[in-house]
Amino acid sequence: MTRWHEDDLAGRLLAAQGTGEPWADEWVVLWLPALAEGDNPYDVKIEPDPREVGEALWPDLFDRQELLSVAGKDARDWNSIYQQRPAPPEGSLFKLHWLQPYDKLANGRLGLGPTYSCPTSSMIRFLTVDLATSTRTSADFTVAACWGLTPDHQLVLLDLHRERMEGPDLVPMLSGMASRWSAGTVWIEASGFQLSIVQQARRAGLPVRELRPDADKYARSVASTPLLEAGRLWVPRAAPWLASFEAELLSFPNGTHDDQVDALTYACHVTETLSLRPPSPPRASLEDPPTPNHMLRLPGQEEPEDHVWRYRLRGT
Repeated sequence: MTRWHEDDLAGRLLAAQGTGEPWADEWVVLWLPALAEGDNPYDVKIEPDPREVGEALWPDLFDRQELLSVAGKDARDWNSIYQQRPAPPEGSLFKLHWLQPYDKLANGRLGLGPTYSCPTSSMIRFLTVDLATSTRTSADFTVAACWGLTPDHQLVLLDLHRERMEGPDLVPMLSGMASRWSAGTVWIEASGFQLSIVQQARRAGLPVRELRPDADKYARSVASTPLLEAGRLWVPRAAPWLASFEAELLSFPNGTHDDQVDALTYACHVTETLSLRPPSPPRASLEDPPTPNHMLRLPGQEEPEDHVWRYRLRGT
């Protein structure tokens, strides 16, 4: 059975295996990629492949060099059709090496590389939220991501919450995350049922801004890649949610879910369009961060009330 997508028929049958569902059968899985790989990409047991890593499946018909030439033309088709693994390990659009790991240091500082540290209090902190439309087990998740933007315009992923949630639980969750990180703005896509959540959040006192996408999901993701490729996205070296975040990025656009990708692309959009001063050169430390206030305001938007929308670069 040829694999086309992580959520195709084979993907769903494999995902159901071992769940106890009455319709879930137990399958003997033969995974025969065109070029042998060492690791099992599935969550179920597969029959052993006697080939060496990199050995062609049928060398008399398609030898290794011919297959490698095919692999270099289209990574998505190669990984799905030839390797029977719709989510490539390196990522079809996003690359793992684009994510820069940061370390948590003393006094609320984050180590962004070997010579640069930044206190979270000097970052502009904001949330991006991707709301699911259902709590069914097959539906997408609701994702809230908290970000910090340094004076040097580095984007730092501080926290992430991913869960299938009922409507009444959304605003308390957002309030808790915004309060915990002293986030000044909560960005939510305003379309369909999300409009009611935006209204509820505002009534609860959250500083909500609306996101109105002007392109499809894939186009938004492509637009975010320059920031990542430039090494400006930082993620914690270790976090309970990090593996899921990385896996979803690497499987996009062939993955089953893309809610965390949405939260990331929105954060990149906000970062690149904020009316901020030009970035200052990196410094070894930020003991004396800049003092002026900056507004999280997109070009063309009216200036909001200070007590609701104003960010302070100092944690005051």
